[in-house]
Formats: sequence, C-alpha cells, structure tokens
Amino acid sequence: TFSFVGVDHSAGALNVARERFPGPNHSFIQADLNDLPQLEGRFDLAVAVATLQSPGVDDRALLRELVQNRLKGQGGVILALPNSRYEGSALRYGARVKNSSEPDLSLLVKDAAFYRKYLQQHRFRVFVTGTYYLFLTAVRAKDKGKTS
Repeated sequence: TFSFVGVDHSAGALNVARERFPGPNHSFIQADLNDLPQLEGRFDLAVAVATLQSPGVDDRALLRELVQNRLKGQGGVILALPNSRYEGSALRYGARVKNSSEPDLSLLVKDAAFYRKYLQQHRFRVFVTGTYYLFLTAVRAKDKGKTS
C-alpha cells in the first residue's frame, strides 16, 4: 500500500482534495511551505507543482529541506515549473515581466539550472522535460560497484 500527504496553505483546496481522495491512505495538511518542520516523516517522493515560484516561498530553503530532511534514502523529487500562462483564452509561453510586452524565460531558466545543479550535487540524476510546465525529475544515482 501507499500513502499520500498533501500540503497546501488553502483550506478550500484541501477540502476539495479530501472529497476527491477520501480514505485512510490520504492525508491533507494546511501549512505554510516555509514551515515544513511541522510535517513529520520521510517520503519516497516529493512533488511540487507550480509552488516553488509562488510569492513568499523561499524556493531554495524549501528544496534544501525536502532533499536533506524529508526524503528517504532512495527518495526522488519531481518539480514542475510553469512555462506558460493564460491571457484570456490565449496560451502564452514564458513569464510575464513588468515593463515588457514580451515573455522572458530567463528567471525560469535560472531557477531550473539552480535546482538541477543542487540536486546533482546531492547525487541525483536529473531529467528536464516539458512544454507547458518544465519538469525536473530527480532520482538517486546508483553507486558504482554496488549491487542491489
């Protein structure tokens, strides 16, 4: 069996999640992502979709907390960074930058490069894919010479 723990600051979003995913293997916690120490346990997989770039979230501190204190030994990470947005009904790529009419991907690329480098320094193999979202999928690198 598996268990799932969802964390969000929005009580409304958590109520919807509880309705969609009832059962003893699913738990939902209302919390600030900057205060994960209140969350107990270690996990096989941490998934963050469009949260690291949220205003008020210290993305680097959150990533360090996940990698160093929240993952099991062979745990993995999936990070999804928004690479598009809707303006009305039109899909637009890139981040909207103040004082510019054109989208700019430089902040997204800078963040993705930092996350990738940090994860690689902690012995993860990192794969970057995606279109509407940029996905960084990180799995622990296997030690050479060890058999499992």
